[in-house]
Amino acid sequence: MSHRISRRRALGGAGLGLAGLCATSLATPALAHAEPPTVSVTDFGADPTGVEHAGEAFQACFDSLPDGGIVRVPPGTYLLAGERVVELRSNIVIEGEDATIVRREYAGYYSAFVGLSHGRQGRRSGVTNVTMRGLRFQGSFADRAMICAMALHHCADIRIENCEFIECQGGAGHTFDLAGCDDISFTDCTWRGYHTTDEHAPTLETIQLDISHSSTVSYPDLPGSYDAVATRNVTLERCSFLPVELADGRRFPAPNPIGEHFSQDTEPYSGITLRDVEVIDPAPDPRPADNGDNADARGIIHIRQARDVLLDGVTVRSTTGAVSNRVLMLASMSYGRLVSDANVPGAKGFYDTPMQASNITVRGLAVEGFASDPDEDPGQNPIIHISGVDDGPAHDIHVQARIQGTPATAVVLSKTRAVTLELTVDGPGSAVLASDSSRLEVNGSTFTDVDRPLVFSAVTNFCVRDATATHSTSATAVVTADPATDHGRILDTQWSGYETVLDGGGDSILVRPVD
Repeated sequence: MSHRISRRRALGGAGLGLAGLCATSLATPALAHAEPPTVSVTDFGADPTGVEHAGEAFQACFDSLPDGGIVRVPPGTYLLAGERVVELRSNIVIEGEDATIVRREYAGYYSAFVGLSHGRQGRRSGVTNVTMRGLRFQGSFADRAMICAMALHHCADIRIENCEFIECQGGAGHTFDLAGCDDISFTDCTWRGYHTTDEHAPTLETIQLDISHSSTVSYPDLPGSYDAVATRNVTLERCSFLPVELADGRRFPAPNPIGEHFSQDTEPYSGITLRDVEVIDPAPDPRPADNGDNADARGIIHIRQARDVLLDGVTVRSTTGAVSNRVLMLASMSYGRLVSDANVPGAKGFYDTPMQASNITVRGLAVEGFASDPDEDPGQNPIIHISGVDDGPAHDIHVQARIQGTPATAVVLSKTRAVTLELTVDGPGSAVLASDSSRLEVNGSTFTDVDRPLVFSAVTNFCVRDATATHSTSATAVVTADPATDHGRILDTQWSGYETVLDGGGDSILVRPVD
């Protein structure tokens, strides 16, 4: 059988053949990828014995890479902070090789490295694309010489990997100060020790989320640099926060991982992720709490004006049984710094529109061993505290948590909307205290030896489904409700050791026991 091939197809095939031939004959070998330049801080005179200050040598080393490169920090001890800081440059990788950064004296700067925007405004107008890995930072609690490893203003794409921070956190400072930054990540890092003092409440955090403002930065930028934008997109993954014991036998608690203390109109703290993070033996906070609108931040993880937050696989444990503190505080705000005509924080006042905590997911949170003070108010130190404000409820929140211990309360919800809870609670006096809230769902939860599992005040449109409550002695009710709590459903709930499933509430609450 013969096959006729058109002239067009023949020419097309020939063209392809010629094209392939030309491509083959004219191709040139691909250029090898140029390796980035590599320099060592010791090449610039850094003293690896820790006797002479290494700041000038580190700065000269960084400045030798105007287009970026790799900075090696060979084995040894390097004295930084104190008499001077080292300014970071963009596009560098700082490679620690069993190297330790120390600060020995309380005097001088407490920041080792700084990133500045030098008069420019906007996130990413400062230093960008920096990786620091494999360094150990060693402060001195004995000399109260803590270290802020990096004070960053308007910096972005900063990666901290496999670093250790020992005796760095305490007093009124932080180990990372992030003002108006974007895309900052911490991976496989460990912090040891929090130098708590009577002068400061135990609410300071190792990683501070902050606003671009002259009053917030740990190291000043040039005038005109500040623009009141908030830090966003911060990730902690596989990080540990641990206690430390000094040679003299004194033991200090684990530091708080992350938080903020500056609320700014129009600026949420957004895109915050903690994944596979552990905190062992954190500090207690015995202070009475103000639980009204716009309360001060407190707790181990505390973020007001929080938006788009994920906690996944976070474990917080007390091995001493002597810790009363909040593990997680998230809140809406309607009061704080206002935006002035110059677009920098002005005077404090009420916002035109509240900044709502929203879109928050907590998965696999495990809290163990916490206790409560006998004189403690039930709302003082719940493990989880989520609150809104008038006309600004905290909303769209999902919490899956396992809480074991004897805190007064596991969860407090105030002025919330569209919250879903999946809880396993063993031991606290109350599992959930909810007030002024709507569209609350408690699904598939288990309560063991909890005197008052669910206490609702002015909660509407709620649903408790597939709950199991058991008490080894006796208690009154699984759900305790005031008259303003109404329009709810309690479905397929099993209980043992309680007199009834519901005590109180309005007339429109449906109770359907397990068949």
